Amino acid sequence: MHSIFLVGNIAAITLLLAMGAQLITQKSTLARLFAVMFVLLSVYLSLTIADYQAIHPALSFTVARLSSLIPAVIWLIAFHLFRDDEKIPLLIWPIIVGYVSLRAIGVALLNLDILPNSTGFYYTFIVTPQVVMIALAAHAIFMAVAGFRADLVENRRKFRVTFVVGVSVF
Repeated sequence: MHSIFLVGNIAAITLLLAMGAQLITQKSTLARLFAVMFVLLSVYLSLTIADYQAIHPALSFTVARLSSLIPAVIWLIAFHLFRDDEKIPLLIWPIIVGYVSLRAIGVALLNLDILPNSTGFYYTFIVTPQVVMIALAAHAIFMAVAGFRADLVENRRKFRVTFVVGVSVF
């Protein structure tokens, strides 16, 4: 059973990286965002099959931080897809940097055993970033659902359903 899981993960990683490599060469911002998402998803999947901690703790730390960017990229994709010709609000960048930084600081402090794992510490550095990641994914779903009836572009309207289901499963 473990070998089936391993082969499936390796196949998924290979497919995601191939799709990401194909899309990164495109000039479209949306295509590049999908490429970044595919690469980040492959990094996330690799966490289940590679022992990055055994290779080097800094590599493990970096790979985990990259994985935490997935909800932000999903939000950016949803914004580009479902908000016609709107500029990305500047507030999103400090939100993304903030939750990634909080999580990175919290994990580093835990791993280095610098601060005790108190309730305040846990909620500040572990729970808050997780809530922000969930909120970004939920808002991406909301953007897809909110404009469904008013969307006059048939292909995009159909994609909204796929997008909502995909993000919900994620």
